[in-house]
Amino acid sequence: MRADPLAEHSVSMGQVMSVIRRRWWIVLLLPVIAVLTTYLLQQNEAYQSTIRATVLIPGDTETPGNSERPELMVLDDLPPFIRSHAFASAIHSAMDATSLTVDQVQSTLDGSRYSRVLTVYVTSEDRAQVEAIAAAAESVLPDAVNDYLMPDDGARATVRVIDPPSIPTRDRDGHWLQLLITAALGVLIGSLIAIAIGSRDGVADQAPADAK
Repeated sequence: MRADPLAEHSVSMGQVMSVIRRRWWIVLLLPVIAVLTTYLLQQNEAYQSTIRATVLIPGDTETPGNSERPELMVLDDLPPFIRSHAFASAIHSAMDATSLTVDQVQSTLDGSRYSRVLTVYVTSEDRAQVEAIAAAAESVLPDAVNDYLMPDDGARATVRVIDPPSIPTRDRDGHWLQLLITAALGVLIGSLIAIAIGSRDGVADQAPADAK
């Protein structure tokens, strides 16, 4: 009677844990290396400063499901406008004796919107540049929104800065979560490697015994 090949190669949870315990250094080494590498990459990210402002458009009630209203379309235009050459030009004009070009200023800008709150991101490898551009962006933001996004003969939008430019930093939201995920994946992959090596060694040890 032939033995069930699946039963011959089945591995119990106890055997798996035994393999992991014998090769614990593999399970720990991989996540340590992965977390350290990720941390070093995070510390070498560009500096970033953020500005948050509320933008209130006359007549805007944010009616759910009504996306065709002009005031809501203006709010949707805010992030692309922050990345635009026009906004960069306004910032450049407000900066005193800068050696940066408008294109260089534009390359540092990004924006996002949640409801009526606009967030402006200024990112660069040069901390001093981030500070200067963020300060200028705060000063020109209200007029720039009205000059480029509101009709000339219409009511003006109310733009209020609720969070002034933050101190330029390399830290980002989600860095700790990224490190935790990296550590968890490292433990998982390290465990799989340890199990694979243990299975290979088990087959190698079993082959001479079968030959006898």
